[in-house]
Amino acid sequence: MLFCVFIGHQLRAPRPLLDPRLFALPRLRAGTLGVAVTFFGLFAMFFVNARFLQEVKGFSPLVTGVAIVPLVIPMIVLSRLSGRLPARPAVPAGLAGIVAGLALLSFADAAMPYPVYAVGLVVMGAAMGVCLPVLSHEIMAALPRERAGLGSGLNSATRELGSAVGVAVMGTVMATYGMSAGYRVVAAVVLAGGLLVTWWRGQD
Repeated sequence: MLFCVFIGHQLRAPRPLLDPRLFALPRLRAGTLGVAVTFFGLFAMFFVNARFLQEVKGFSPLVTGVAIVPLVIPMIVLSRLSGRLPARPAVPAGLAGIVAGLALLSFADAAMPYPVYAVGLVVMGAAMGVCLPVLSHEIMAALPRERAGLGSGLNSATRELGSAVGVAVMGTVMATYGMSAGYRVVAAVVLAGGLLVTWWRGQD
C-alpha cells in the first residue's frame, strides 16, 4: 500500500526523487532486478552459511572464516575480469551460476564433505563476480550522465532491498521446512528473476 502511495506521489511530483517512468527503459529494469535477485540469493546464503559450518559441521569461528574463502576469491578475481567479458552472455551465465550454487548447497548436511560444500561456494562466488559488475553498469549506463546520482542510489537501494528480502525469505522457509527447502525456494526466485532479466535485456 505504501509502495503504491509512493509511486503515485512520485508521478505527480514536479521533481521526483525516483520517477517511475524511468523503468520503461528495459536496460534499467533489467539492471535493477538483476542486482536485487543477485543480492537476494547471496544474502540468503550468508544467513545460514556460518551457522551451518559452526553448528552442523562443528567448525570453530576461525575455521569458519577460513572456510568462506572459496566464496571470496573467485568473486574478487572474476569481478576484476568481468569488464573484458561480453556483456550479453555474462548476465544470464552469472545468474544461472547463482541458481546452480544455491541448488548444490541445498543438499548440504552433516555428512557432506567440506570440499563438496566448497564447490557450491566457488560457484556462487564466480557467478557473482561475472554478473554483478555488468548489472551495476547497466543501471548507470541506462541513465543520462546528469542522473548519475540517481543511478548510484538506485544501485545501492536494490542491493539493500534484495539482501533484506533474501534473508527474510530464507529465514521464514527454513524455520518451517528446513534449510534445504529454503535454498531451493531462494534458487527458484533467482531463476524466475534471471529469466525476466534476460528477457528485458533482449528488448533493449
